[in-house]
Amino acid sequence: WDDAVMAFVRCVQQDMEIGEAWANIGAIHMRLRRWNQAYPALTEALKHKHGSWKVLENLMAVCLALGRWRETAQHMNSLLDLRLQSQRPVHIDELRHLAYITSNMAQRAAKAAAVSATSVASTAIAPITAVSVSNNSSNTEEEVEEEESEYAGILLVASPPPEPALSVETLLTRITNTIPSDPQVWDVMAEFQHAMGRFDLELEARIKQFRAVKSKSLWERDKDLIAAAHSAAVEMIKALKHLGRKSDYYSCKSLLRTAMGQLDPSRGTAWADAAATWAAMLADLDAAFTEKL
Repeated sequence: WDDAVMAFVRCVQQDMEIGEAWANIGAIHMRLRRWNQAYPALTEALKHKHGSWKVLENLMAVCLALGRWRETAQHMNSLLDLRLQSQRPVHIDELRHLAYITSNMAQRAAKAAAVSATSVASTAIAPITAVSVSNNSSNTEEEVEEEESEYAGILLVASPPPEPALSVETLLTRITNTIPSDPQVWDVMAEFQHAMGRFDLELEARIKQFRAVKSKSLWERDKDLIAAAHSAAVEMIKALKHLGRKSDYYSCKSLLRTAMGQLDPSRGTAWADAAATWAAMLADLDAAFTEKL
């Protein structure tokens, strides 16, 4: 590999505008996990190959490896512009990683600011009280505690958030607006908003995630889409119960009941399990919101 690098280096020494040579140098350094050496080579390559999705993908990956979060978001934005030309899918794993890192950075900054403002060595923010669950609920005490713990200690991050979370939030908003029928991007958006302490926007994203699954043609006949719908439903109900808003209760209940009506339990175990679980979830919702109705 070092011989190959030297060969391409000789090429760019003869002609500094050989973008392909710079791209190959960067790709070789990437293969060898030399991120700091790959970065300048790929940056130079992009100057000469502005519309190259291959160079952009590699540079995005290198920036992610180097912790250059804002640049990673910028390159993802450029890749979204080229999406129709390249026919490349959204880089969901990289997007999820970027959203996770930057939202947690913003959350840590919010907690540090709270500690500084109150001059307290440590802060322990109590979770918003979850909606009470009756004794007839299918949830065990352990499950309720687990759901509450996911919200415990999370502060509301000011809007607009600090960089690099702001760039990532802008990117997520653009992606969900561009590809609203992709359940995975709504999943990432929900996780991001959860970490930012914006539980109302988390629920909104979960609802759209569930609807995105249901928008797929013949979703009710596809085992993988049934699993995706179930996962989205579980997270949607979890967020709903934490917020405890009656308006959300009615809309989520209607959405879930309509989806249940499309399931045919006779198709197999996955369908029967989903139908039974969703029926239990509806019963649990009714029990959880009894005191509020």
